[in-house]
Amino acid sequence: MRLLLDRTQKYFANTSAMSLFFCLAVLMYVLAYFSSVFAPGLSNPLGWWGWWDQSQYLRSADALAHGNLDPSEHWYPLGYSLLGAIFFRWVPLHAFFVPNLLCFLAFGLSLVHMAKALGLARAWGVVALFAGAVLPSLMLEQYVIPWSTIPLAAAYGWIMLLYLLCMRDGFTRGRMVGLALLFVAVIAVRPTDVFPLVPLAAHLAVGLVRAWQTGDKRAVLSVAAWGGLTALGGLAAYAALHVAIYGWSPSTYMEMASALGFDFRSIPYKYALIFGDPREFYGSGLGIFARYPFAILGLFGVVYVLLFGRQARMLSIVVIASVGLYLAFTDFHPGNMWRYKLIHYIAWTFPVALLLAFFAVSDAVARRRWTAAVVALVVTALLGTVSLRARGEVPPVQVTVRGDRLSLQFAEPTSLLAYRIDGVRKENGRATPLLYGKALADGVTWSSVSDYRVSEVDGSTFVLFNRPQRLTRFDLPIEPGADATGATAVALVPRPTLMLPHRRPEDGDTVARVQSLREQQATVERCPGEAPRSDAQPALDSDFLRSAYQTVLGRNPDPSGFEGGCQLLVSGTLTRPQLLRSMMDSEEFRAKAKRGP
Repeated sequence: MRLLLDRTQKYFANTSAMSLFFCLAVLMYVLAYFSSVFAPGLSNPLGWWGWWDQSQYLRSADALAHGNLDPSEHWYPLGYSLLGAIFFRWVPLHAFFVPNLLCFLAFGLSLVHMAKALGLARAWGVVALFAGAVLPSLMLEQYVIPWSTIPLAAAYGWIMLLYLLCMRDGFTRGRMVGLALLFVAVIAVRPTDVFPLVPLAAHLAVGLVRAWQTGDKRAVLSVAAWGGLTALGGLAAYAALHVAIYGWSPSTYMEMASALGFDFRSIPYKYALIFGDPREFYGSGLGIFARYPFAILGLFGVVYVLLFGRQARMLSIVVIASVGLYLAFTDFHPGNMWRYKLIHYIAWTFPVALLLAFFAVSDAVARRRWTAAVVALVVTALLGTVSLRARGEVPPVQVTVRGDRLSLQFAEPTSLLAYRIDGVRKENGRATPLLYGKALADGVTWSSVSDYRVSEVDGSTFVLFNRPQRLTRFDLPIEPGADATGATAVALVPRPTLMLPHRRPEDGDTVARVQSLREQQATVERCPGEAPRSDAQPALDSDFLRSAYQTVLGRNPDPSGFEGGCQLLVSGTLTRPQLLRSMMDSEEFRAKAKRGP
């Protein structure tokens, strides 16, 4: 084993071989970008710019490129849009291509140098990049489609690299300035993602204190001052831009994000469903370990380094904290992880975890730490096979229709994670007769997304909670005209279990999914008299209205709300930003923001 590892190390230590593989990764990235079925082009003029998130990135980049600081033109934090603004004037449809490619390269280079800092051959970083971000087509897609998590991956990679260098070789002015700028970049691009870095920042502070106590106090003070002043300057510059656009108030996105919130008590259940098998509770979908078995190797690396790899333990902590943060996010779940590509939230963790696995193997072999390796393997086996199953014997559910609500009732309080409802007949072929909106859980008002969600799979409707809830009665709004007579429901009460990850054919490949989405879009309700707007994303008012409801209120529009919104937009009574502002001023949004997650 040791001989095989040494020979592999020598081969990958060859700079020419490493460079070749790195160039191949870049080539595959470029090909993936221009061959993507989602990319804007002749056959699909809008492409991903017709999606909500991407349309807001482009809109903000356009405004910044032209010096437009109108707050209605900016939705998300400004850091990512600033990168796109640099190239918008020359290639508006591909304004983010060069920034994304450069960030992808920067992330790959950080892996290469992290491998060296961990005592591995540098090319093991290239292997981690290939295995975790290039060869899995869906993972590569997360670095191709414009997402603000792409520069985040680069920032995280270099922060972890500079941390390793500071802990190993000491603090220097360049490293501290670099760390300060990277922390500011994280705040400017995705402010919430700075929280997983708090343990790392705290350990750096402890390291500075120790250096002060044992070394040249004047030199340490100088290094700390450079880092602190750089961070303050970067934050001041970003704050000045925020104030120039929004004044001293939080942006609309900040208000919405705080209302959507996180539920950290749901992490164990979300982990079992997202990494294990979600099908029994979501009706369909595939867990991460079943779709990408290499992730189990990455899990072994994270576990081994956390337990026994003192040199790189903080890297495992950052990976775990970042994954945990998004497991707690109420809008991250198996139902939208693949369909809406929300896997991009944690995509950067896969190559880093693989690099930790290579380090774990090297460390166990070189130091003959067989007991440590066995312990890590046992923990990995448990975490890699844990999942949730529904209990076979559960109390019966009484289903009744009360006006415009479907009432699900137990004889006694029962702890459950989901309901499966059958027999509700649709009206006019609509996708689901159970509306996203306000529900009543034992008389307490709940909102979709932050409290529960509804999905339909193969004729069955699944009502899912973020974590098990102990309920006696749950009332759901239903569409006017939907027939719920004779509906039946089954409570899905979770029980932990161990099972090997397995996969089955999903709902078709990427092209088939795109065709399915286009067919669905052709049948959805439209605003009477609407016409495509060439200067807006999305082009149709009806698509904007649905996105606004889902983003701000966390539900689909009710019939009267859709009709009223259409009249206001098509007639020009309100602009899109004005309509969005009016939704943010509504009692429904205020109640949701006040109640929190």
